[in-house]
Amino acid sequence: MGEAQKKIVTVGKNGQISIGKEYAGRTLEIAFFEDGRAMLSPGRFVPDHQAIFFTPDAEDKLARFAVWEKDHPPEGTSSGNLRAEKLATPRKKPKAGGH
Repeated sequence: MGEAQKKIVTVGKNGQISIGKEYAGRTLEIAFFEDGRAMLSPGRFVPDHQAIFFTPDAEDKLARFAVWEKDHPPEGTSSGNLRAEKLATPRKKPKAGGH
């Protein structure tokens, strides 16, 4: 990190500040400190419903899958082969009284 460029801004009556067009449309995290300081950090943030995909467990599973995928390259197929396999597979009869 280099030397910080400082800018003095005044908070308007509506509680807003302008920090420059280079931040227009970007998402900022605001960290509020007990001593009254506020620090803005631009970044990408994960919605709560997607946070499960960014846990250490999920990252571990993805890393293990990447290793598995290297050892198991995809095989070629065709829709004609898939249809022939489907037609060749006998259908299971439903159990009596079952749904």
